[in-house]
Amino acid sequence: MSTAWTPITYRGRSFGILVLVAAQLLVGFIHVGFGFWLLLAQGTVGFFGSAVSAGIYSTYTIAFSLCTLIFAVGIWLQKSLGLDRHRRSRRVHNRG
Repeated sequence: MSTAWTPITYRGRSFGILVLVAAQLLVGFIHVGFGFWLLLAQGTVGFFGSAVSAGIYSTYTIAFSLCTLIFAVGIWLQKSLGLDRHRRSRRVHNRG
């Protein structure tokens, strides 16, 4: 008798994927806001000491946030995007 544990799912995704996507979306949106805030705040009192470094850091933050959001959506939609791993079923041959 098999007492295999079945994972908790939401819309066909496991709870771990749900938590991962939620955390990535949170981090992504925080970085989008912070990146644009840094980009707009370049003209005010120097936060980093020079406008060039503030521009570089804000651009990096925005790029990081967009990548995070893209990968979060990709993880959530992996089956409909065709990114699901195809597992081959192994056949067990009884010898004997």
